[in-house]
Amino acid sequence: MHDVEFQPLTGRPAELTSTAGRLRSVAEALAAATRAAAPVRAALAEQRNGAATLARGRVEDITARLTTTAQVLEAAAATLTVHAAVLTTTQDDALRAIARRQVAESRRLHWAQVELTARWELSLGSDLVTATARANDAATRRIEASTDVGHAEQAWRAARDHKRAASARAAAQIQPLSDARALSGHLAAGLDLVRFRASWARGAQASELALALGVGGTLDAAGREDATAELARLVADHDGDEVFWSRFYADTGPGDVYALLAAFGSHEGDPLMEQQRTVVTAVRDGFGTWSQTLTAAEQHALGQRVVDDADPPAGMHLQPWSSWAALLLGARTVPSGVHLGAAERLDDHARTHSLFPGAANRGEPLLVAPYSDDPHAADLHVVAFGGLARGGSAALDFFAPAGDPALGRDRVERWLGTAPFLGWADDGTALTGTLREAVLTGAASDRTAEQERAALLVADATIALPQGLLRTSLSDEAVVHVVDTYAPYMGVLRLGLSDGNGHPTTSCVLPEVVRVPAPDQSGTRVAPLIDPASLSAVIALTSGADRAEAANVGARRWDELSAAHHRTMLAAAYGPGTTAHDEETQRAIIDSAMQDLGVISGGQANADLLDAQQRDDLAAARITFFSDVASVLPVPRPVSDAIGGFTADVVQTVIVRSGSDLVFDLSTDNHSDQVVTTIGEGASLYDVVAIHTYDYAVTQAVADGTSAAAAAEQHAHLLPPVARDEDLRGGPPDHRRSLYQGTFDAMSGVSRQLDQSTCAP
Repeated sequence: MHDVEFQPLTGRPAELTSTAGRLRSVAEALAAATRAAAPVRAALAEQRNGAATLARGRVEDITARLTTTAQVLEAAAATLTVHAAVLTTTQDDALRAIARRQVAESRRLHWAQVELTARWELSLGSDLVTATARANDAATRRIEASTDVGHAEQAWRAARDHKRAASARAAAQIQPLSDARALSGHLAAGLDLVRFRASWARGAQASELALALGVGGTLDAAGREDATAELARLVADHDGDEVFWSRFYADTGPGDVYALLAAFGSHEGDPLMEQQRTVVTAVRDGFGTWSQTLTAAEQHALGQRVVDDADPPAGMHLQPWSSWAALLLGARTVPSGVHLGAAERLDDHARTHSLFPGAANRGEPLLVAPYSDDPHAADLHVVAFGGLARGGSAALDFFAPAGDPALGRDRVERWLGTAPFLGWADDGTALTGTLREAVLTGAASDRTAEQERAALLVADATIALPQGLLRTSLSDEAVVHVVDTYAPYMGVLRLGLSDGNGHPTTSCVLPEVVRVPAPDQSGTRVAPLIDPASLSAVIALTSGADRAEAANVGARRWDELSAAHHRTMLAAAYGPGTTAHDEETQRAIIDSAMQDLGVISGGQANADLLDAQQRDDLAAARITFFSDVASVLPVPRPVSDAIGGFTADVVQTVIVRSGSDLVFDLSTDNHSDQVVTTIGEGASLYDVVAIHTYDYAVTQAVADGTSAAAAAEQHAHLLPPVARDEDLRGGPPDHRRSLYQGTFDAMSGVSRQLDQSTCAP
């Protein structure tokens, strides 16, 4: 309420006193409740069972909340009581001053009238001596009255100023109590209100120092030295103090921090360098501490402001403060919500401020105002995406925002379909990590909507990647990130090879989400419909990538994912709990597994993107990998554990690498009837995997109690012709090889020309 000059001061001290009394009563009631809970805590402390432990934790939590609330109410009541007393005093002082002023003003008016009358009589020729004396006396008394009026007015103003100061003090004491998050955290840590208020006050002091030290500040050299030393002391004393940093950042925005840090770096050979380093580190870590206390919406807005404030105010003629923005975002405890806000603001800049008008989606994503001349812009982008790469749902929200697939596709094209001319500062590790995190998070979600967002994202990314990011320099980690993006969908990558009616397609397959049966036929799952030409390019570029065979992490990762997927399919067909499957179901699962194997193998044989030597090296390395894996892959129940006392009917199948030959050893445990089939240099990947499939199925059947002979006969159809004995070689054609070869040929470019079926815009 506004005080009117020389009127009674506003305020209701009686209401403050009454409110304080009510607060104190509630605090006393809470304290009584806390005391009443003491016997319960004591009784539970003597019990050690799980229920008692759970109950004890809840009682302690409730007690802590009661104690905290009682402390807050008691502190507020004390502040209101003191302020009510001060308000009463100042109002009384003001009333007395008003009364004195009224009396003095009346006197002044009276003697002014007397003086005026005497001087009028003097002008009419009245007795000169008498009239003059009377006029002079009246003037003296008028002046004295005017002086008294002034003194009374000064007294009123003093009472008003006293009231204002007291109100400010009370507000300063009450304000911290209103920050529930900071207060709760402080008291939960076992600290008291005295220390809480001290941290709050020092945070305000540190903010004032930071603002004074920033670019454009008016401190002289001596003032800078003193202020820097004091700021360094304050921030060092409050490392990890949520209250201090909440108060500091309440008045110190990201731009103010940038101005402070920029000022630190503007003085060559500054003797305060050590103190400045202390401040820089503390301000960064404090930013992380504080940002964790914010709501999701506040974190998002903060991330946007981190980017916005990196553009210095007009008139400063400074380089963008991207390096300082990257410093704040890089604090290890900054939550992913802040990184999401920052990344979305960077995306806004890339979309609306491109230096290539009309080509915002295809131009250099870093060549945007105000960052086009900033050498640290790439660092800011890397830090923002690096945070998203660890952010779970935040990564999905960036590349596949809920309810806006068009925006998601736009971002995919801009960030994955293009690349900086000189590459990314981290060779794409953070950006590809964000893609990987987004897809894996959505695919693993139990929410259909998030599964669909992830599936559509990987379909869009498959089209964009070969046109942009995969054409620039990438780190090994970035390549693995790209390959891992397809891990949840290894069993459905072949879907785009069909037109929906079972016929091969040679046209572009636009991104789409479909539902397909789960591998174990138990239900359905969300899957992406991926353009096979683009997928083939992704596989080829991540497998070849001008890397030596020994360092080809991309190809190795594709093999690891293929092997893991094949194990999953084997378990779905023949693993424990699958005895109820009919033979048709089992065969359908294995047929699909072999088609899936052909997809990856075909991509690695892409003749348009890989030369003959690369394709030969990849094929040889793949056979070696699967041969080695087949010999060590665990079966659901190891034969040695499952056979018990069996002897004659035990079947073991082992693939042994020997020079350039693959030896398939089918024998009994006592080697009384050993059968060895040698696969020469022409052995294919299909042969190796088919033999391992047979091995798995027979081993599992024996472990489930089937005789070795019966198991071998039952699953003979799984063996490739090259591994069948004479009785089996005359059997039906190996249709499963045809399925494998079909997807292999399509993905390798044999069935269609890649440049005639591109989905690239």
